[in-house]
Amino acid sequence: MKLTETGPPTRRQLADLLVELANNLVDDGSAKISGVKVDVPEAIATKLKFRQKEGRAKFKISLSWPASPADVPETPLISHFRLPEAAPTNFKQLKKELQQSLFYFKRLVSEGAPPTPDELAKYRRLQAAFRDAARPEWLEGLAETDLAMEDMVMACNRGDLAGAGQAINRLIALKEKYHALFK
Repeated sequence: MKLTETGPPTRRQLADLLVELANNLVDDGSAKISGVKVDVPEAIATKLKFRQKEGRAKFKISLSWPASPADVPETPLISHFRLPEAAPTNFKQLKKELQQSLFYFKRLVSEGAPPTPDELAKYRRLQAAFRDAARPEWLEGLAETDLAMEDMVMACNRGDLAGAGQAINRLIALKEKYHALFK
């Protein structure tokens, strides 16, 4: 099924539409599109996207979830990237693998599938190898990333894709913050 609705012409009318949508999501877990009520589950992947190109700006809000439990794939939706079995010994390669893993997890979650327990275990091995190679001044930042990682694991275990996505975004932000401080 595909429903499309063209939005209002002013910012104020858009704000009213978004408030109505938010109220419906909170009150009865639904959204109304073109007069059709759509049930929205508790766990959803949310994406906000802004793009400016060729003199035109575009802002998109996207919500996604599996249409039914039968639609949830047993294997990850993205199969072209695999986490390594063992952590690389080269520090530069280790940092690259950690970054690729985070963006892989982010894409998985945005497409409605959490990382598997095996993928999470492999990421933990990468993180432990990074800690072993870290300079002492990095340890405070690593403690923050450990907390964000545990939040992601707990959210995945609960099936909370929105929470997992938030934790992944926090991990990425922390990585960028500490990279800027210590590069």
